[in-house]
Amino acid sequence: MDYPVLFPCGPVASITSVAYIDESGTAQSLVENTDYTLDKAHEPARIYPVYGTDWPDLRNQRNAVTITYVAGYGLTGSTVPAPLVDAMYLLIGDAYEFKQTAVLAGGALMKVVSPVAFEALCAPYRIIDEDDDAIASDTVSAEPSAEPILLADARSYLGIPSGFTDRDAEITRIIKAARITVENATGRALITQTRVLKLDEWPQSDPEL
Repeated sequence: MDYPVLFPCGPVASITSVAYIDESGTAQSLVENTDYTLDKAHEPARIYPVYGTDWPDLRNQRNAVTITYVAGYGLTGSTVPAPLVDAMYLLIGDAYEFKQTAVLAGGALMKVVSPVAFEALCAPYRIIDEDDDAIASDTVSAEPSAEPILLADARSYLGIPSGFTDRDAEITRIIKAARITVENATGRALITQTRVLKLDEWPQSDPEL
């Protein structure tokens, strides 16, 4: 029995490609609904071989499988669940007010000044437990075209006077960092983005999620 590939980020909108290296070292591709089926009804979303088939044999090498997919709630902040936007605002306020302790690292905020409130907002939306090692990690190959919170809205939330723009570049960075932090905490892409999942082999066990 072949087991499903689970996606580490959701909500999954579509699969762009499923490519693999066969035993002879040749690049091959699978076709949705012919070779595999996408199941978006479960969280995390997953793909299975179509009924009566197995995943194809792979060459024994790193990153033998590359899956490119699109995830996210939509193209604007209006499509993002309000609690996740509120979690972003919480981070933005903390990072702006306490910039010495809310550290930016790898594009995310490493220290949350109000962890209890942040956790309460994010917890109902978390897809995958942070300790679950059955799910491979992925990377972003195409960043969102916009952020869930506009600079003007962040300025209004922070109570910044209209004539004061000295920290606009900093606020813009904080908005992006807040989105990435919420995405990392929940396993959800807030704004539509393209992501790439690489596997050395097909799943060898049922994750039972």
